[in-house]
Amino acid sequence: MTMQTVLNIATLLGGFTALWFLYDKRVIVLNWFKLYTRTSVNPLALPDQEFEFIFNKSEFFTRGQYLPVNAEEREFCMSLTNHGVLREKGGAFRLTGPGKRMLAGRSA
Repeated sequence: MTMQTVLNIATLLGGFTALWFLYDKRVIVLNWFKLYTRTSVNPLALPDQEFEFIFNKSEFFTRGQYLPVNAEEREFCMSLTNHGVLREKGGAFRLTGPGKRMLAGRSA
């Protein structure tokens, strides 16, 4: 084998590896450029206590921002932020788009 053949094969393998890496990390790469957003929230993924909390406080969340009154409520709000239901800004919490769709789909 000539050196040119070895370099061609190494270049092709390197290109394939780079494409495979980007495909494997596509969500992370898209988050760098803010092109990926979570489109839905699965209510079944929420723990029971947080699920009950969001629906008990739904009238506050639908009116605007919600300020937690104690440490336990703040923990619930932070967890719901991690699930993509709420968004925090300046200590107050608001519903995200997927969180609003989740509340709109609840049974009355």
